[in-house]
Amino acid sequence: MISQDTIEKTLRIIEKGYSQYEYFFDNISSSVWIGPLTQYGFFKRPPAISCTADGNYWPRWPESRYLMRIAGDSPEAVSSAFIAMEATENPWVHADIIDAALKMPGPYAAELAKIERKWIDASDEINIFVDDNLGKLVAHLAQCGEDISALELAMSVFDILPDKRHNKDDQDAPYPPGMEFFGLPQPRTKINQSFGIVLSDTIPILIEHTGLDALILLADLLSKAISFSHKESSEDKPYDYSTIWFPAINCPEEFSSSMIKHPLALMLRNGALQHIGNKPDAIEDFIRTIESREWDIFYRISLYILSQNFQVCRDLVRNHLLDKRLYSEGTFANEYFLLAREAFSILNTNEQNTILKWIDEGPQHIREDKFESDEQRERYLNTWKCQRLHQIHEYLPEKARKQYETLLNEVGDAGTENLADCRKIRSWIGPTSPLSSEKIMVMSDDEIIAFLSE
Repeated sequence: MISQDTIEKTLRIIEKGYSQYEYFFDNISSSVWIGPLTQYGFFKRPPAISCTADGNYWPRWPESRYLMRIAGDSPEAVSSAFIAMEATENPWVHADIIDAALKMPGPYAAELAKIERKWIDASDEINIFVDDNLGKLVAHLAQCGEDISALELAMSVFDILPDKRHNKDDQDAPYPPGMEFFGLPQPRTKINQSFGIVLSDTIPILIEHTGLDALILLADLLSKAISFSHKESSEDKPYDYSTIWFPAINCPEEFSSSMIKHPLALMLRNGALQHIGNKPDAIEDFIRTIESREWDIFYRISLYILSQNFQVCRDLVRNHLLDKRLYSEGTFANEYFLLAREAFSILNTNEQNTILKWIDEGPQHIREDKFESDEQRERYLNTWKCQRLHQIHEYLPEKARKQYETLLNEVGDAGTENLADCRKIRSWIGPTSPLSSEKIMVMSDDEIIAFLSE
C-alpha cells in the first residue's frame, strides 16, 4: 500500500518534465502503483500519432511500457488498465499490449486480443514490428485453450484485402480515372511483407489445438484471395489459374514472400496432412469441407490428400478417380494421376476399364492447327496416351499393358514423362515472340492458355 504522501511527492516530481516522467515509469516494477495512478488519470490517454511534413511520428508511451513489464505478475490489474484505455492508432502502444498479452494466462490475453482485433480491423496496414508478435499471440491463445479468440484474431491478422488499383471508389488508388481495371488484380494483406513467414510460424500451432476449424479458416482466406485475383466481371469460376501459382501440389515447400495464394494453399495442404494423419473420419470431413468451395485448387488439394491416405478412404478415392471432370480437365492432371499412380490397383476391373477407356479416347480438346501433318498429329496422340498409361503401368491388365508397350516403343522417352511430377516452368527466350501480336489478338483466352501450357 502506497501512502498518499508518497503519491503526491511522486506526482510533483514527474510533473517537472518528460525526463522525470519517463524515468519513473521505466523504473517502477510493482503493480501497487496502478490503482493510485489510475485515479490521477494515468493509463487513460495514449499519445496520438504526430503527422508532420517529414512523415508520421509514433511516440513511445512509458505508461504502456510499465504495464507490459509487470503483466506476467499482475495480469488482472494490467488487463483492466489496458481495457479502460482510450482507443489509439499508435502502433508502439499496441506493441506493448501484445507483449503484455503474451505474458498473461489465456482469459486475460483473450481480453486484450479483443482490443487488438478492433485496431487491426480498422487498419489498412500493420507495422512490421508488430506482425510477428501478433502471430505469436494467436499461437499463445490457442495453447491456452482460448480457441475462439485465437481463430478470431487469426482471421483479422491474415485477412485478405482487394487490390487498391482496382477499386474505382478508392481516392488513393494509383491509377487515374479510366485505368482502374488495367491488368489483373493482386490481393493484399495487412502484413504483406511478412505474410508467408508469420503464417507458416502460426498455423501449425493453431491446427494442433483447433483442428478442422483452423483448416476452414485457411480455406476461407484462400477462397477470398482467389476471388480478389479476378476482376468483378470475370466468369472464370471455377478456374483459378492455380497451375501457374502452385504448379503441383506435391512440389517442394518453397514460396515467394510476395505471394499470398501460394503460402495459403501450402499451409492448407500441410495443415491437412498434420490434422488428418490416418484418420478416415478426419479425411472425409476435410474433403467435404474444402470441396464445398468453388475454386479448382480445393479439388487439387483433395486429390493430393487422398493420394497420401488412399488405403483408409477407398470409397472417396474411387469417387474421385471415376469423376470424368477430374480426369479430363488439364488443371487436375498432376494431382489426378498422382492419385491414380497410388490407388489404381484398389479399383475393380470395371472401374479400371472405365479409366482405360477414357485414355483410349484421347484428349477432349485438340488444337488442329498445331500439326503440320497427319503423322505429327498421330504421334502427339500416341504420346499423350502413353504418358497416361505410364502413370499406372505397374497395374495394367494384359491387353492394356501390350498397348502401353507398343506405344512406348513408338514414342520413346517422351511417353514416360510423369504427369504426377512437379511441373516444369516453361519460358521463351529469343529476339522474337513465338506468336505474332496479330495472332495473339485474335486468340481466345482458352487458346492462349492452351498454347502456353504445351
